[in-house]
Amino acid sequence: MDIGEPDYDDPKEPYALYGLAAYFAQCFEQSLILLIVAGEIIRQRNVPDLAALDELFAKLSKRTLGQLINTVSQVMPIDDVLADAMVEALKKRNYLVHHFFFVNAEKWFNGESRRMMIDELRGLVNLFKSADVVAKSIYSPLCTKLGISEDVINKTIVSLGIPSE
Repeated sequence: MDIGEPDYDDPKEPYALYGLAAYFAQCFEQSLILLIVAGEIIRQRNVPDLAALDELFAKLSKRTLGQLINTVSQVMPIDDVLADAMVEALKKRNYLVHHFFFVNAEKWFNGESRRMMIDELRGLVNLFKSADVVAKSIYSPLCTKLGISEDVINKTIVSLGIPSE
C-alpha cells in the first residue's frame, strides 16, 4: 500500500497520517497474535479446535503490545535483531498513542514544523507496515505448515471483532 506523497497544505493530513500509523500499529499487533498462536500450536504439537482457537485469540487480544512481544519470545526463539525491532516498534507505538499530539502541539501552526510532523508520521506508518510484514513472514508459513488456512484465520479474526487489514 503506497501512501503517496503528502500535500503538506491540507490541515487534515496530519490526522489522516496519524490514523494510518495507528492502523498499521494495530496490524502489527494482530500479526503478533497470529505468531503467538502458531508458536503455541507448534509448542503443544496439537492443532486445537475452532472453539479453543477462538478462546486463545480472545485471551491474546486483551494483552498490551508489550505483553504480546514478551509472549512471542516465550513461545518461540527470536533472534536479537527481531527482538530489538519489536521493542523499537513498541516504543514508537507508545510514543504515537500516548505522546505524539502533546509533543507536536505547537507544530500545527508553523508550516515547516507541520511538514516535519507529517514526515515523522509517514516514517511511523512505514515502520509499523514493515514490522507487520516481518511478523507475517514468520507466522504465515507456520500456519500453512500446520494446516491453518488464511481463511480460518480471517474468519476467527472477524468473529472476534478484531480489526484486520
